[in-house]
Amino acid sequence: MEKSFENTFVIEVCENCRAHNWNTRHDENKYKAYAVEMAQKIQEITPGCLVLVNEVPKAWVDYEIYCQLIPNNDPNSKTYKVLPRIGAFEVSFKGVLLFSKLLSGMWPHYDAVAQRSSKLFADFKQGLDIAKYATTGQEDRRVAPKGKRSDSPGKNTQTSTKGGNWKGQQD
Repeated sequence: MEKSFENTFVIEVCENCRAHNWNTRHDENKYKAYAVEMAQKIQEITPGCLVLVNEVPKAWVDYEIYCQLIPNNDPNSKTYKVLPRIGAFEVSFKGVLLFSKLLSGMWPHYDAVAQRSSKLFADFKQGLDIAKYATTGQEDRRVAPKGKRSDSPGKNTQTSTKGGNWKGQQD
């Protein structure tokens, strides 16, 4: 594997939301804003790392989670573009899925995902098994006190259930 991608995180994010807005309420700008904020937070907490959005290093083609790659025979290009899934906001590293909006139904909490990314990267550099960081999506569901969400780019909103417990924003 190329050394230049040993420190790379990948974010798969829904795009071209107009093409599927007949059955979703997606706001493409919200997905983009989350991707920018998440990339900045990961790079802030894990200095020297690279974050690719809707791109995967060619050397990672054999990892099962990178299955929607756009063919690219250009020998000068070191990455494949990703055809993102509808509603996707997925954060991964070398085939290990760290956060999944598709599995959890929740938007990410920047600090939590960035901290998890930093711990994974530290273990990776030490040669430790990083598979323990793989998400099932269920551990990402957190109940926070009633109030406005502070980590949502652009606006503060909340979604309440009958009992008044905040469960985060869902699409």
